[in-house]
Amino acid sequence: MKSLLVTFPFITLLFTNTVFAGSASLAPGEYIAEHGRGTLLVTARKKGLYFKINAYGANGHSCFAEGIAENNINIQKVDGLNESCTITFTPKADLVVVSASEDGCQGFCGARASLAQEYFKTDEVCLSKNKSKSLKLFKTYYSKKTYDLAEKTLRTVFDSCKKYMSIFEQLEIINDLAVTYKNLNKKDECVSLIKPFDETADMSESDIKEGYPPGDADNLLPLAKKLKFNRELCRGLK
Repeated sequence: MKSLLVTFPFITLLFTNTVFAGSASLAPGEYIAEHGRGTLLVTARKKGLYFKINAYGANGHSCFAEGIAENNINIQKVDGLNESCTITFTPKADLVVVSASEDGCQGFCGARASLAQEYFKTDEVCLSKNKSKSLKLFKTYYSKKTYDLAEKTLRTVFDSCKKYMSIFEQLEIINDLAVTYKNLNKKDECVSLIKPFDETADMSESDIKEGYPPGDADNLLPLAKKLKFNRELCRGLK
């Protein structure tokens, strides 16, 4: 069975206790996992470097952790479990590798989500606040029928950030770009944009429900139907 990623309400874990280990400190900033798997936000506070992790897995499973990472380690005693949750941060040139003790930390995540993964430094356009501003600006341009500016704005986000997006976010943007290209009468650009996702557009409702976990299928189905509809609009352009 295939798996996809989607953001749903988190199972929350608050980390408060810390231990000390010698290694390079985290640099404040936002780091983003590939394929929509989550974000790591690090900020400098009086008590030290404060981190917040939102991690996402398939079928709506997720986990959330926050606390002080002192010398890149945070430990929390987990109620009801024999094992503590230990999170370790390993900064590298363009990313932070997060490790989490499986027995302790996984108790605070859905079965298909994990805190442990790589979180990358990204282009400024991909940072959460900047991306949100760009998406809002796209809607403004589109509503004013300034489709050339709308296309340029949204295409920049998609081309720069698609490897950090879940399939759901990618399809949402592709559908928005497709109708923008339709209004610009840009057939070739529209067809080319959708082509890598033709297999998804061609899937029937039963294919999707049988091929993906229930939560993922529910989210994918309307996006796939819309994609197929938009593809036909684009193919029909003269």
